[in-house]
Amino acid sequence: MVKALKDFWVYILHSHILAYVPNTIVKDVLVQTDPEGRRGKWIATLLEYDVEIKLTKLIKGQGLAKLMAKSNFHALDINLIATMSEEDEESLPAQVSEIFLLSPWYSDIVYVLQNLSSPPRMAKNKSRTLKLKAAKFCIMNNALYWKYPGGVLLNCLVEEEAKHVMEDFHKGDCGGHLFWKTTANKILRARYYWHTLFANVYKTVASYHECQIFQGRRKLQPLPLNPIKVSAPF
Repeated sequence: MVKALKDFWVYILHSHILAYVPNTIVKDVLVQTDPEGRRGKWIATLLEYDVEIKLTKLIKGQGLAKLMAKSNFHALDINLIATMSEEDEESLPAQVSEIFLLSPWYSDIVYVLQNLSSPPRMAKNKSRTLKLKAAKFCIMNNALYWKYPGGVLLNCLVEEEAKHVMEDFHKGDCGGHLFWKTTANKILRARYYWHTLFANVYKTVASYHECQIFQGRRKLQPLPLNPIKVSAPF
């Protein structure tokens, strides 16, 4: 279980996890605090996630097939009707706001996320590139998010919102006419993203006249030359 958490931490970092163990001994091993040894490392890893450990209380066997038998649904506290309704809801395409459907930045990406296939009449090489690009996005609560490598979801912005955010973070209350890389990193830390972020920020910062003015070199007046008298050889 600890290895699975390390392998899939990007997908389960913000989720509540239910882990079923066969008996109380396994549960005690994973729950009781023990700062020493390998078990202490396991418990420290489990504490990084929202993991709830429960007993299976199986009626029939330990196998996976018997685990999902009808007689075990009550023991596992699983509602079969609710589970089927959730599966039906998951089979429907994820709904997203209309501004992403109309945006040239995200329209194809949303199509791939909803239909799990590239738009029709698209070249094979472009289709593969689009699918790899769409794998870094996800749809939640009618909004589009970009998966940051650190496990944080960043809000995707459309063209008008991106312009407003750039101006606010550069010359607004959150800005300070800083270097373009500093401004771009501030936008990322605020959990905003669009695919041309760095190029747009560089162009925006370079277009401000106030940021291109700097004071020239100060010209010092030449001082008179004073000869140095050497009293003894080196």
